[in-house]
Amino acid sequence: MAQSLLELRRNKENMLDKFRDQVKSQSSKIVYDKDDTRFWKLAKDKVGNGYAVIRFLAPPKGEEFPYAKYMDVAFKGEKTGRWYINKSRESLGQPDPVAEMRKSFYRKGDKAMGSLLKTRTNYVSNILVVKDPANPENEGKVFLFRYGTKIFDKITNACSPEFDYDEAVNVWDFDEGANFKLKVRTISDGKAKFPSYDNSEFDRPSPVAKTDEEIEKIWNSQYSLKEFTDESKYKSYAELEAQLNQVLGLVGSGASAPVVKTEEESMETDLGVDADSDDDFMKNLEKDLEDLDIR
Repeated sequence: MAQSLLELRRNKENMLDKFRDQVKSQSSKIVYDKDDTRFWKLAKDKVGNGYAVIRFLAPPKGEEFPYAKYMDVAFKGEKTGRWYINKSRESLGQPDPVAEMRKSFYRKGDKAMGSLLKTRTNYVSNILVVKDPANPENEGKVFLFRYGTKIFDKITNACSPEFDYDEAVNVWDFDEGANFKLKVRTISDGKAKFPSYDNSEFDRPSPVAKTDEEIEKIWNSQYSLKEFTDESKYKSYAELEAQLNQVLGLVGSGASAPVVKTEEESMETDLGVDADSDDDFMKNLEKDLEDLDIR
């Protein structure tokens, strides 16, 4: 947990090793930031395409990792019309009532219901906005950035390449990291439209700034990531279970299934969602969240 640039530079290899170990140790197994000005979000044009250049930054001062990981769940009870939108206690490695209900559906062979109750994996990092054509006033500023497994996989692949002839790049490093060219295209699978980040890529390694003074200023501007895995920010198991029962109409009556929107109504709009593994869940969810104006 570096407190100075000298200490950070001395430990850069250790930081990359810690990142790799953290990825290996995390299970494969809601904070909505619409009004949180700390967060940056890629602007899209009328057809759903967008482009920007960002730089993932080193761990904040006094913290060990350059990102935080958490899971959330959101669905609507068909019978009650109520929403369940919460961070999952699975993020803390603890039991969660939605996770237990999801497992129950899978055990019964109801894969459709189990899939609808899936958690979504989120990552949060500090970034420097290098180029933002749609909002140039953001350039040169530090923000928090929430993203999903598609983008995180690209980070992991850069830090730990699949092939030996590809050189590993510690993308978080201030001196030898790399800018990330974030590109989104809205594509269709014939049934629904969703964003693709497949063309996003890291640039060649380069310093984040020209002088130590500039780097220090960037580092001092970063936000703590501790809140995203702070247990006090999560509802208790009992609170989540009570809300889940209310949303599903389990209090004094039978359960109802989460609402399933038609494919024409559904369009996933959030950054970095793992579209190839969470299609059914996210394509139907994101349009509803937009309608509620909570993104």
